[in-house]
Amino acid sequence: MDSKITGMTLKEGAPNRGGTRILAFFDCETPHLGMKGAALVVYKDGRWGIWPPKIEDGTGIAIHERRKCVYWRGDAFVKALLPAAQQLYWQLGGTDAEDQARVGPQRSIAGAA
Repeated sequence: MDSKITGMTLKEGAPNRGGTRILAFFDCETPHLGMKGAALVVYKDGRWGIWPPKIEDGTGIAIHERRKCVYWRGDAFVKALLPAAQQLYWQLGGTDAEDQARVGPQRSIAGAA
């Protein structure tokens, strides 16, 4: 997949009610789409994930039924982008030992994210 992370901001905060913690917000580009504000997250069970940018519309309508939304179709995009997001998170100082233990000592950056 030809995608690249163009910026990231680390976020410190407590987990949400479901136990998911947002570690960082990032921007990325693909050949046909640019996104600002995707989230790198760690779920309560230790799995890492990426959430699409949230588009607030104040309607309370489920995300897939909204007129304006971004969502993933399948998991191929997340699987392709997640390692680069993790590496950049650690490179920028995301050093939570608990988070690193879940994935392993993958601290080096092999080229541009």
